[in-house]
Amino acid sequence: MQRAGGSTGIEKAAQLIAQAKRSVGERTAVEEARADLKRLIEEYERVTNMLEQIEKDIEALLTEIPMAQQLRIIKGLMP
Repeated sequence: MQRAGGSTGIEKAAQLIAQAKRSVGERTAVEEARADLKRLIEEYERVTNMLEQIEKDIEALLTEIPMAQQLRIIKGLMP
């Protein structure tokens, strides 16, 4: 089937697909997704480091508490 202007539906679809591959919007979306993923990974690492530091601080404080070693024997009471 010929359309006005001489192109077929398949030809027009192929042209649209080819132009979409060069589209700025497609690359921008990929770059934004990559930036979001990078930001989420950095946030995860920051929070993980914070938790590790908190655990170290707790361990240090437990050495100052009398009977902390005996309390740690109780399952579920302390890490």
